[in-house]
Amino acid sequence: MRHLNLRVKLFIAFGIVLLPVLVLVIMGFRSNLAAREALILEDQRLTAQAVAVQIDGAFDAALGIGWAVANDPVTQTLDARRLDGHLKRLLQRHPFYHAISVFDAKGNNRGYGHLTLAPEPRFNIADFAHFQAVMATNAPVISKVIQLRRPAGVVGMVAAVPLRNDAGQVIGVVTVVMSADQLAKRYEEARLLPGQAIMLTDRTGHLAFHSLQRNLTYEKSTRLAELEPLRTALAGIPNSTNAFTHPGNGELLLAAFVPTPHYRWAVGVTMSHAVALAPVYALLRQQLWVCAGIFLLCAVLASLLARRLVQPFLRLKQAALALGRGDLNQRVDIRTGDEIEYLGSAFNEMARQLQDREQALREEEARIRRVMESNIIGIFFWDISGGITDANDAFLHLIGCTREDLLAGSINWEKLTPPEYRAADLYAIDELKSKGSCNAYDKEYFHWNGTRVPVMIGGALLDGSQDKGVAFVLDLTERKRTEVELKRHRDHLDELVKDRTLALNTAKEVAEAANRAKSVFLANMSHELRTPLNAILGYAQILRRDNTLSERQAAGVNTIQQGGEHLLMLINDILDLSKVEAGKLELHPDLIDLHAFLMTLTDSVQVRADEKELLFSCEPGPNLPPVVRADEKRLRQILLNLLGNAVTFTDRGQVWFRVSLLEQSAGHACLRFEVEDSGVGIDTSHHEKIFQPFEQTGENRHRVGGTGLGLAISRQLIRAMGSEIHVASEAGKGSRFWFDLNLPVAETALAPTPLAHNVIGYRGPRRKILVADDIAENRGLAKDLLEPLGFELIEAENGQQAIELATQHRPDLILMDIVMPVLDGLMATHRLRRLEDFKNVPIVALSASASKADEEQGLAFGATAFLSKPIQLNALLRQIGSLLNLQWVEGAAYEPVQRSSGSNEPLEPPPPEELEILHHLAMTGSMRDIRAHATHLTTLDTRYHPFAERLRRLAETYQSKAILGLVEEFRTTGKSS
Repeated sequence: MRHLNLRVKLFIAFGIVLLPVLVLVIMGFRSNLAAREALILEDQRLTAQAVAVQIDGAFDAALGIGWAVANDPVTQTLDARRLDGHLKRLLQRHPFYHAISVFDAKGNNRGYGHLTLAPEPRFNIADFAHFQAVMATNAPVISKVIQLRRPAGVVGMVAAVPLRNDAGQVIGVVTVVMSADQLAKRYEEARLLPGQAIMLTDRTGHLAFHSLQRNLTYEKSTRLAELEPLRTALAGIPNSTNAFTHPGNGELLLAAFVPTPHYRWAVGVTMSHAVALAPVYALLRQQLWVCAGIFLLCAVLASLLARRLVQPFLRLKQAALALGRGDLNQRVDIRTGDEIEYLGSAFNEMARQLQDREQALREEEARIRRVMESNIIGIFFWDISGGITDANDAFLHLIGCTREDLLAGSINWEKLTPPEYRAADLYAIDELKSKGSCNAYDKEYFHWNGTRVPVMIGGALLDGSQDKGVAFVLDLTERKRTEVELKRHRDHLDELVKDRTLALNTAKEVAEAANRAKSVFLANMSHELRTPLNAILGYAQILRRDNTLSERQAAGVNTIQQGGEHLLMLINDILDLSKVEAGKLELHPDLIDLHAFLMTLTDSVQVRADEKELLFSCEPGPNLPPVVRADEKRLRQILLNLLGNAVTFTDRGQVWFRVSLLEQSAGHACLRFEVEDSGVGIDTSHHEKIFQPFEQTGENRHRVGGTGLGLAISRQLIRAMGSEIHVASEAGKGSRFWFDLNLPVAETALAPTPLAHNVIGYRGPRRKILVADDIAENRGLAKDLLEPLGFELIEAENGQQAIELATQHRPDLILMDIVMPVLDGLMATHRLRRLEDFKNVPIVALSASASKADEEQGLAFGATAFLSKPIQLNALLRQIGSLLNLQWVEGAAYEPVQRSSGSNEPLEPPPPEELEILHHLAMTGSMRDIRAHATHLTTLDTRYHPFAERLRRLAETYQSKAILGLVEEFRTTGKSS
């Protein structure tokens, strides 16, 4: 409405006044429309009821004629020659009906009366429902709407009565036919309104006649059958509808439907919706024309009134425009005596006040100008487009411009700003728009001579504006000069720091490269060392199974095996350390029989404790779960290290190993593993040091025989398991180490190991095994183990030869080394699996690398199982037996030679010079020389026999650390143990 002039607004006001009239006209139209519809529908209902009564009368009349014909003696003769003419004459007296026919009991036509049609050819109606009903019930029937036989295509209905003989038997049927066309003629002259029509339907909804439709066909008679108002009337309920669409021509009709009183046919009276409501629409058009005339008259009056009212406002407009151009002397003289005169007076008062305010502003501007010009800080007024509208002399001097340049509009703050500060300016503008002011920030301006001037700038928006403001600029030239000088001194210091940092980084890179080289070297050396250890430990295991060895030979073999296992332990410790440093330490949890696991640990430690004459007790707590899931190898490694340290650092007394259940929940159990000893203890200042690699504490006699890696590796393993090793110890008071593990608990117990230790063969046919290994000693080891058990061995030196020999000899099982020349074991396995004959042959992958990745890779290439070197012979036999389904044959159990520990005999040390010789031999690790010197001691004096026997037993079992401890103990104290 703001953009409309007064004349248009007056027009709208008059229109609003006329709006209720228009609403009343529309409401009257709707009321008249409803009344007209109700009136038409009521008239149609009454008409339909009258016609319904007539229809029942017409049906009764047709049945009456039928009865008359049936009782006529001529009819009972069924003589066609007499009946045709008789029926035709009868029909001439009743032209309302279409035909009168007589049929015998079989439905054959015996008489046919029609005004125009000949009786021939005759026809049969035995299949018509009305004929069958009369014959079955011996009662008159009004048929439904049917398609007549003669003439073809005519639609009508039939009144049928039975024809009886004198005995009362039904001998035929008399039919009186009424056609739809004849019924339509009868009602087309009825008193109906224009556009009204009468229709009749039978009980099935078929149209019998329509007063406005002639020549009704049977197909058209079905169009109204599904109409809901018609179905309701056929059910005996009169109804009306004002929304009936004719299914034939789609015309919208008003309709009333009623049932006939007796026969329950439906009579409908319809009328075109447009014809019925035409008078109402005509009245609406007249009323709308009247409204349009009234609106035109109001428009003329509004135009005349607006012209009179607008003149004073035009004078006010001209005066206001002049006032806006700065002519504050403008006044208007309006004398209308109404509100417009008051508006003119208010305008004159406003002009006077503006004149006074303009004078005050000029005086205020002069004062502000004096303040700006006297300020040493640069001040300028700016707009968002980059223009500077005003500035003081301090700012003009700062950028090297004159006031003439300012008045000429040639100074632009965006052009004065170097490109790198544009982002800072945009951020400040956003801050100004959101807060009205911005924090001061540093930037630079271009001086008129091309140099740069460092400044600090802040600003604020002018009141009521979003694109204009004032800025305050402080020259930072002197401060920047001071900062440059300070930076020059600081940069010199930074250069020194950078040089030192570069040197440190270079040293760090060298150290990291050395560390990586060390890890690679250790991994390669592990593989190279494990390979000969495979033969050493393998043959030691084979020889230990030989019951024919003498006591000395058995001790030698035992020494070989213990030495090899000791060397393997050292290799594993060093390799584990490299994995820890590389962050590649892996855990492989599996099910553990906790009782068997603890017993195995106890047996291992008991031997070492007995050698030092220590008491050792394993104390499993109550309610321990039978089976848990953990990495058995790593858990054993941790506990053996703690137990071994406890035995090593305890000279006399006892070692305790306890396992207790702290807490158990669904599927998990928290177990505490604890190792306590009464040994030398650890000073509290060394509690953290003992967990560092290659660190050992205590006296020198306790430091021999280890790498100093055990506790460091154990701590990393425990942390990988989600726990921590704790220590409580004081010097001279023993030590206690413990850790808690939250382990999953298994539901079922583990099956026992199916292989005994003394296998001498197997039952069944001889099996063939192919051994593929590039090292002859490893092939020989497998041959020496498996051939005595009854296996046929085939040897291959590389993967390619293994494939050729496998296809030639068809082995039952293949032992495949992974690392081989020509073709490695992985590719050889993969190629064998692609051959149809070797898809299901068991292949056991062997590798000197014991990582989980090697195992997964071997299985991925098609291996059935994986074993790491050095090979444990029992594990190999167990795997072979499982894969080949073998039933092993066991011999006599092997029992190692037992010797008396001599724990009850006191030890008398040899003379000091002999102890010095023994100390030297222990330091060099020569077990053979130590055994020889032990024999030498027995020749010196019988008192030294117990000491010599202890020394010989330790040398035979390769207990170098125990030997050194024994010798140093007597070197220090000179007393017997």
